[in-house]
Amino acid sequence: DPVLNIQYHLISENTVWNDSLPFVVYGLAVVARGKRLTIQEGTQIHLHNNSSLIFLEGSSLVVEGTAQRPVVFQGDRKERFFENVPGQWGRMWLSAASKDHDINYAIIKNGTVGLHVDSIGSTERPTLRIRNTIIKNKSLVGLLAQGSNVRAENLVVSNCGKHLMMLALGGSYEFKHSTFANYFNLPGSPARTTPSVVFNNFFRDALGNTHYRPFQRLYFANSIIFGNLTEELQFDLRPASTIPLIFDRCLLRTQSNALLQGSVNLILNQMPQFQNITDQDFR
Repeated sequence: DPVLNIQYHLISENTVWNDSLPFVVYGLAVVARGKRLTIQEGTQIHLHNNSSLIFLEGSSLVVEGTAQRPVVFQGDRKERFFENVPGQWGRMWLSAASKDHDINYAIIKNGTVGLHVDSIGSTERPTLRIRNTIIKNKSLVGLLAQGSNVRAENLVVSNCGKHLMMLALGGSYEFKHSTFANYFNLPGSPARTTPSVVFNNFFRDALGNTHYRPFQRLYFANSIIFGNLTEELQFDLRPASTIPLIFDRCLLRTQSNALLQGSVNLILNQMPQFQNITDQDFR
């Protein structure tokens, strides 16, 4: 775009990326309205500094990785030093009214924001269904969802500089068999002070008026939220006590019990038996 001085490539037809060669993204790769980008097992996507993948209204991302051959999204610096350095690229932005995103067996690492999921494309079907996926080493947020509809299973989000997950402006969310583990430690950077998981249901407009966006569903089953802070949950709510939050058989690191009344079989503040925190092996 010569006016905005933004380098972008428009994916204007339904497109399949496979593992025959790595894909390198400079600037923005934008999937056009109503089109689908399918990424097959074993494909390697390398994004340059500040580069992002953006999905416009009605478009969809389908990631078809497997356990043996996941799809990997990462930076384009191949030196060993950059193997686990966050902030090397931008984000994957599933913009407002994009729909039917399905991610299976992906690794999304070393960027600024992992997945940015905007307001819902459909109230009946999830905007994003994500399974068997790792999001790690993000300088800001692993999963940022705004008024969206997300269904996750066997998801790991780890080591992000600000939040592992921010569920903002309400929405509908379900996480099963998932681990949120934050031991972010970047030499030379200030230590993380912000809780790993944030729940928010309002915003203020330019005139200072408050607008409420309720949660329809907030369900966590057989999941872990833990990290190196004594408080890893933040409730940024108006009014302060009305969200349909259920933790079902979960291990949490939190000092706040006020909003956990609907939860069952909780384990609070007991160290998880993670295999190796340094290597981000959170089995």
